[in-house]
Amino acid sequence: MLIDTATARKRYEAIFRAIGLETRTALWLCVAATAALAAVYVLLLAGRLARALLEAGIPPWTAAGLQAAIVLSVLVTAPSLAQMLVIRGDTAAAIEAINAWGMAETERWRREGIRVPVLRKADRVLPWLAKHPEVRGSLRVRLLAWSGAVDQAREVLASMPHDAAFDAFDAFEVALLSSMLDFVVGGPGDLRAASERLALVPAADYERARIALAFEQARAAHGGGRPWQAPLVAARHEIAIPAAASIRGRLLSGWRVGAAIVAGGTLLSILATILR
Repeated sequence: MLIDTATARKRYEAIFRAIGLETRTALWLCVAATAALAAVYVLLLAGRLARALLEAGIPPWTAAGLQAAIVLSVLVTAPSLAQMLVIRGDTAAAIEAINAWGMAETERWRREGIRVPVLRKADRVLPWLAKHPEVRGSLRVRLLAWSGAVDQAREVLASMPHDAAFDAFDAFEVALLSSMLDFVVGGPGDLRAASERLALVPAADYERARIALAFEQARAAHGGGRPWQAPLVAARHEIAIPAAASIRGRLLSGWRVGAAIVAGGTLLSILATILR
């Protein structure tokens, strides 16, 4: 099936745009909430808190450090709190599954000495790949598909090992990427072969393979006008994801960092006061 580069890019990006639409709301709420908190603090609380600390006998340097630490801790925790308030239910579970898959893939390529790029636009993909011939396998296939260079992606895919008797995960990944490329060029993206091969994937690779399949199912569902979250939610409930991938875990991590900032800022302020 013939399809132009721009359309191929749109079909590849569609699921990411759907996810981005959900998360941008949280981003703007975070920005607005942070700005509002900063304004309230500066206009209403900063002066009163400073006077209260000084009246309590706390030295000026300690008081200033404590106030700065409090502000920084709020800025650290605000993004995760906004996500928890806005992104809920199936969308939150789906995003957590994607977070876990992204972390697993990044670690996979890091172990092989390959840095996963942060590219904002498809136009930047081919120039970047030209400078990084060491990028290979599924990562190169996905980046080429995003750029719209589907023929090049197929060439890379054809060179990947696909013998299930040799490596069940490789065979699964080839079937999955083949379906993805078929979808990108306007085909149905039949995932039955990948689904069948998932059962043969060893336990060490199963969780990331399960989410990868769910992601392509979500892509197909979105392309067919159906809710994209459902396949990812099902995968999320089947596997254990790391705390860093969960929205709640990120919030708790932010609170811990915030508490450390407050404690560290207070300690440094006290030391500065003692050493003056």
